[in-house]
Amino acid sequence: MRKETYQKLEEYSKNLAETFGVSEHSISRGHEFTVEPSMRQKLEDAVQLSSDFLSQINIVPVDEMKGETLMLGVTSSIAGRVDTDKNARQGIGFTGLTSHQYECKNVQYDTALPYVQLDMWAKFPDFANRIANQKIKRIALDRIMIGFNGTSAAKETNREENPLLQDVNIGWLEHIRQDAPDHVLKTAKLVKGSQDALAKYKLKSNEYKTLDALVNEAKYSVIAEEFREDTDLVVLLGSDLMFENFAPYQNEIKPTEKVASDVIIAQKRIGGLKALTPPFFPKNALLITRVENLSIYYQADSTRRKWLDDAQRDRYLDLLSNNECYVVENYKAVAFVENITTVELPDSEK
Repeated sequence: MRKETYQKLEEYSKNLAETFGVSEHSISRGHEFTVEPSMRQKLEDAVQLSSDFLSQINIVPVDEMKGETLMLGVTSSIAGRVDTDKNARQGIGFTGLTSHQYECKNVQYDTALPYVQLDMWAKFPDFANRIANQKIKRIALDRIMIGFNGTSAAKETNREENPLLQDVNIGWLEHIRQDAPDHVLKTAKLVKGSQDALAKYKLKSNEYKTLDALVNEAKYSVIAEEFREDTDLVVLLGSDLMFENFAPYQNEIKPTEKVASDVIIAQKRIGGLKALTPPFFPKNALLITRVENLSIYYQADSTRRKWLDDAQRDRYLDLLSNNECYVVENYKAVAFVENITTVELPDSEK
């Protein structure tokens, strides 16, 4: 390690100690320390702001590792009438809904910074920000990946067998599968062909001639009646479906990616709903809900951090862990369709 790099790391360690209210000795010796809730909130704010998708969902602290969900985002109706000759008027909570249980799991966001990489970054005046921003951006992407692909919380994860972090935590889609199976359409087929062939073809169960028809079917057959016309409903869908659906319009209207955004937003609606493709959403699936119906809870006082010089392997370790979980606030306001395939009508029917 170069002398200039070592000096910048010394300054970085000193700033870490001041920021988190621990002694420089604790940092330099690689002692693990607890991150205070106020500092934890600043980290969460930075992670959320680094991702357009995460900035639209709820990321909130909770006191307990287990408990009842907060029922954020999706509200119940409140209009009504009480015959006051017989009964007292009662306020209706804005949720008006039955909550369900959450359980936070320990997640480790550990990174290794080789000396050679630190030497390269030391040439730049934003040395400290480069260390912090790299981790913040990766935490954001990993959270989205887990949210849409997580199916379990293994005692020890295996990145090679689960490249989409399927074994780190139970994500939103898996919670819907497990906790609200009646809000899941497990298979669907999109039938393609010439106009004449499609006009003659008799659709079978779970077959649809357009993605608009599939979205409408899921919306009106699965989502509870009181949420079907919610103007904040969107359809989240995989990249394959997004671009396949817009293929006929590529010369006139295209999905576009917003500047500084990680979410592809379609200019044309699908089934009357705004269409979004977040990173790592399953390619052949779609989810209808409010984006704010999705949450990440983290236990406020569970965050631990360690900054350690791993000289034997020529690197620094930045070890960060906390307890967190993925929550669908209201299952009544969701419709999930997976295993969507496309069937091309044979030539004989064209």
